[in-house]
Amino acid sequence: VQCAPMSDEAKTYEEILTELENQVKRLEQGDLPLEEALSAFERGMALAQKGSETLASAEKKVEVLTRARDGVAETRPLDDAG
Repeated sequence: VQCAPMSDEAKTYEEILTELENQVKRLEQGDLPLEEALSAFERGMALAQKGSETLASAEKKVEVLTRARDGVAETRPLDDAG
């Protein structure tokens, strides 16, 4: 029984990176027929985009720990840190 592949939405960043590395290796070998090479390239570009979106989302979730004037530790979104 063959399982359906996971959608990119359900993959972790590490899974996306591993698949992207595999696509790059396939392309670097240079022995793929043109249609397969184009497909691998398109898949790699989609994975790179999804990986970039995943990192951007993680950056938005990161909070910066600061110390207020009264000495109490506070957190605020990374976007407000600048």
